[in-house]
Amino acid sequence: MSECYSKVFIENGSLKDHTLFDPAKVFEGEVVYEVIRIRSGIPMFLDDHFERLKNSAIATGKTLLVGYDTLKQEIVSLIKESEISNGNVKINLNYDGENTSYLLYFVDARYPDQEMYENGVKGILYYAERRNPTAKVFNHKLRSSIYSRLMEANAYEAMLVNRKGCITEGSRSNLFFIRDDVIVTAPGDCVLGGITRKKILSIIREENIDIEMRCLHIGELNNVKSAFLTGTSPNILPFSRVGEYEFNTNNEILRRISRRFMKLIDDYLKNFST
Repeated sequence: MSECYSKVFIENGSLKDHTLFDPAKVFEGEVVYEVIRIRSGIPMFLDDHFERLKNSAIATGKTLLVGYDTLKQEIVSLIKESEISNGNVKINLNYDGENTSYLLYFVDARYPDQEMYENGVKGILYYAERRNPTAKVFNHKLRSSIYSRLMEANAYEAMLVNRKGCITEGSRSNLFFIRDDVIVTAPGDCVLGGITRKKILSIIREENIDIEMRCLHIGELNNVKSAFLTGTSPNILPFSRVGEYEFNTNNEILRRISRRFMKLIDDYLKNFST
């Protein structure tokens, strides 16, 4: 299946038919990217995604290839021309020597079903460290290895464990742990700062919930009541178990945060202007 899921895509500002999509510009060269969730034709938290895209380019010593106003207009145009009102749009900045280019296109998006939100998902522990955790850079080798392990274990997400035995982040998400009514999550310099994570941290502060910004050691998992992941596609999704460890998926703090986040989404949809 093509990486491009929509019937059209945008390359360097030009709208093109999907048959002209070149996957080499996604998987070859150095790639910085973002994935934005589209809800009811609206790109969610676009400002935040653009800021992270810019920071990822800076962190890797690259020049940003598209400005905010142009990006916003082109995403709105892509949504209209693709006739897709709900899905995920990928922004792909490719730096292949002198041949730089940027692409906008819909990717195949899989969202958790209601049962997953209610009963949680299975996770695994995976020992790996990302070279530059604060930049969203594509690593095909690591992604493929983790995907194989997830398929073998019939699991949804992998928790990355560093050489010190500390859990940093998920392979495609950020992680939060609840123990003794205190939330534990990795500090910003150890992880890719997810947009959903950013919103959740604000909610935690507003709700006056105690939080510790540190990486949880795997030896502490026995004392964790609940654990959840956050990301563009899943929003907030609880874990039912990770390896031998089982977690409560109906924790009151978790539900409180989830309710606040869904209200934040509703407010954004009402206030977004094209």
